[in-house]
Amino acid sequence: MIYVTGSHTGKGFITHEDSETFSITKTSNRVWKIDNTSASQSWASRNNLTEITLAAARSQKRIEVDAYIAVYQDERTIKEPDESPTYIEIY
Repeated sequence: MIYVTGSHTGKGFITHEDSETFSITKTSNRVWKIDNTSASQSWASRNNLTEITLAAARSQKRIEVDAYIAVYQDERTIKEPDESPTYIEIY
């Protein structure tokens, strides 16, 4: 398996033939894990993707997760908590 990074170019980025020929897994926003075959390397080249190390792929994922957590925590602190729970009666 190899890791590649770059921009998703839209329609045709991953074709049906690509997905039938080799394994493609999106691991983070701009990182994909692919089989190490000539077909997958051709796909990466066709889409101007750059090979990166596993450590770099993990670092990118950690950055995205940390950013998501920061946004989520900010949203939670902005909202005021409910003063009392809401009860619903079912008849």
